[in-house]
Amino acid sequence: MQGQTFPARLLALCTLVLCLSVLLTSAFAQLPTGTILGTVKDATGAVVPDTAITVRNLETSQRRTGKTDSDGAYRFPALPVGRYSVQAEHAGFRSEIRQNLTLAISQEAVLDFALQIGTAEQEVVVGEARSPGMRHKHYAPKARMVVVEGSVPAIMVKVKELVTQYTREGSRVGVLATDETSSNYLAYVVKSLGSRFNVEAIAQNLFRLLREFDSENVDVIIAESVPAEGLGLAVMNRLRKASGYNIVKADKLP
Repeated sequence: MQGQTFPARLLALCTLVLCLSVLLTSAFAQLPTGTILGTVKDATGAVVPDTAITVRNLETSQRRTGKTDSDGAYRFPALPVGRYSVQAEHAGFRSEIRQNLTLAISQEAVLDFALQIGTAEQEVVVGEARSPGMRHKHYAPKARMVVVEGSVPAIMVKVKELVTQYTREGSRVGVLATDETSSNYLAYVVKSLGSRFNVEAIAQNLFRLLREFDSENVDVIIAESVPAEGLGLAVMNRLRKASGYNIVKADKLP
């Protein structure tokens, strides 16, 4: 570069730096990476925020972890292409693992979860990741269902009234109660979800008992509510959806 003036040398140096910058930007833009994202909900369709998500590359065993936001959403960008497993964990729900998700270059792989109520030890492993848009089907009984909400004494009074009303109409009535109240009812079938103080057991028993009512050919199911707090909120979401939102507010009775 002998004989060049200082401005000429500076211009040549700036040109070289600019060319290198363009080449590096192009190289990074073409890195073989993709994104895994999705939403975590419970079986009723309610979002589950603060769910722990673990993404593991099955070929390198490298892991990335994060949590769902207030909308139940998660996102892992810039993942090297390859085969992955994705695990979702949240207190009060069964841990779920999706295996063998193949991530391609520049792909945004959407992997949604519908967690089932239970414990983390009750792990659900899906051999092949489901296609986007697949969902767990919600169970609803064949019989008409009514959910009675309110304080426990008011619920008991209203359930007895409804049992009498539907029985006089010739319907086979099933009552879905708890250990603390089930002995107070006289109906075609009375079943207990478990103790009101063990919401986890209630959650685990709910759909099994609804299916039993179906097998016993009841015409109407009258279900007690449980406190809509913590895991009880997920139980109530399931009850309301199973009943088609046919809800009676017992505390509003005169």
